[in-house]
Amino acid sequence: MAITTLGIIGVGLIGGSLGLAAKARGAASRVIGCAPASEHETILASGAVDAVYSDWHELAMSSDIVVIAAPPVTTISLIPQVLDVSEGVVSDVCSVKEPVMGAAARASQPNRFVGAHPMTGSHQRGADAARADLFDGCTVVLTPTEATDAHSRHVIETLWMSVGATVITMSADAHDRAVARVSHGVHALAAVAASLSRDDQTALRLASTGYRDTTRIASSDPDMWAEILLLNAPAICRVLDDAADELAGLRCLLQRGNRADLRAWLSDIKAGRDAWLKGQGRDTR
Repeated sequence: MAITTLGIIGVGLIGGSLGLAAKARGAASRVIGCAPASEHETILASGAVDAVYSDWHELAMSSDIVVIAAPPVTTISLIPQVLDVSEGVVSDVCSVKEPVMGAAARASQPNRFVGAHPMTGSHQRGADAARADLFDGCTVVLTPTEATDAHSRHVIETLWMSVGATVITMSADAHDRAVARVSHGVHALAAVAASLSRDDQTALRLASTGYRDTTRIASSDPDMWAEILLLNAPAICRVLDDAADELAGLRCLLQRGNRADLRAWLSDIKAGRDAWLKGQGRDTR
């Protein structure tokens, strides 16, 4: 499928990477973006888009596909407005889908909206961190509803496959519960891990790769992550309850001092993670 013009509202890490990938793989004849004027120079220098606008209305009216890659709350507010202006297919990249699909359902033409979430990213942000290979081999979740027409779904599925992603489909509710366990809750726990030593300069002087790797995503944008955590709060709270149970169980193992039981607990967790890594074709070391 040849896309004449792909419009991206919000040309940061994800939006910029989508633009770079679409251009590199010939998925669109032209890629245009929308961002604040203060970001235009950086965005154009990144090569992510062919032109950039400050007003999303002009972009929406000129694009066959509009992908909203803005922060979650902004995305939710823009969806009905963009659907009213655009005649093309509209999608997003937000990591919380139920509020997004709810916003689409309130629009005058919800059939042209396809919720999407690429399961990739970085703690970095901005167009200058964008990469054309960011979506190579990554999973993109689509969350169509009964109102979504088959053409719109096919268009967005083809777009993501054309930039190297694998596409799967699930309900918005199932998506939000799943990402609470493998993304949002993990982010919250990484922040907790970083908080344990933030005022302990003696400990931080000894911190090395284990601390760095475990807490890496705690360096992500606080404004964006505050939005994400609040939008998916019920599912994340259930994950935190489960994490509290796991910690309580570990505490009991340590207090009992039974090495065999502790080793069995660690081995079981290691086996599960190693199996996941093997399924991803990654080194288990």
